[in-house]
Amino acid sequence: IQQNQPTSLTGDFAKTDRAEIELKIDFQVGDGSAVSVGLLSAEEDVEALSFDTTFDETTDIAATYLLFQGHQKKNNYAIAARQTDHEDFGKHNTWNIDYKLMLTDAIDIHAGAGTAFRAPDNTDRFGFGGNPNLEPELSENLEFGFDYGLSSNSKLSVSIFDTSIKDLIVFVETSPGNFQTQNVAETEINGIELSYNAVRQNWSYSINLLSQNPQDITNDTTLLRRAKKRANINVSYQGGAWQAGGNIRFVGKREDISTTLDSYELANIFARYRLGKSADISAKIENLFDEDYETASGFNTRGRTAFIEFVYSFGG
Repeated sequence: IQQNQPTSLTGDFAKTDRAEIELKIDFQVGDGSAVSVGLLSAEEDVEALSFDTTFDETTDIAATYLLFQGHQKKNNYAIAARQTDHEDFGKHNTWNIDYKLMLTDAIDIHAGAGTAFRAPDNTDRFGFGGNPNLEPELSENLEFGFDYGLSSNSKLSVSIFDTSIKDLIVFVETSPGNFQTQNVAETEINGIELSYNAVRQNWSYSINLLSQNPQDITNDTTLLRRAKKRANINVSYQGGAWQAGGNIRFVGKREDISTTLDSYELANIFARYRLGKSADISAKIENLFDEDYETASGFNTRGRTAFIEFVYSFGG
């Protein structure tokens, strides 16, 4: 991956080379159960210049994982474990457990718990405002919810979640005009998510609403750049060789360094036409109304953008 900014006064660039190999074996264990075993090895080299800060770093990562999935009558479950061996941050074990119970033909409940590990990348540690002393993020997650089939072609879903993150990596202003990535000792994000999905003849609809409370427990503040309210509405039409639709996304106000980012709404539309068994052509427009918005203070975002794509598949 090569990223260049030729108009920058410093000629900023970033070049990332990542070589990765993964072996994954899946096999059945009786009726309705399966086991997956995997090995992964990756080497990532990043060479960059950012705001006159230059670095060239190589990182080796290895991982092993085990996943067990099962289904018995009205019960569905999955258990996963992973060990990640990071060149700079040592070995970390993570796990996930998920369970779903079908109470009736229309109602099921689900619950899950797990942990996660995320190492700071080379930009976090060595780029502009980088901090070589960063610690990796360690998180714990709990979730509970239910699905209710309103009819044969519509469903309502509710999910309640709570995520605790130790040493969350954030970009902060340490003094006027000076910035650095730092760890926040303790953070928590909890909230509720509601979803509605429906199909009516050739039409498909979905609505997703999220209300969350992203808190910096250490400093008793709201986490930066995280909206407390978000919403998505999707509509699509499928008829013969045609498919078309649109999406509206709302993101609420977010706190950022020394400012508050305004809420914004984005609209996107697309259309696709199947030319035959092997080819189709599609077009889409993102940010249809050319909304002026920021996801981070001082960083430009893309305005109205149009794409046209032609796809041809070879062989049977």
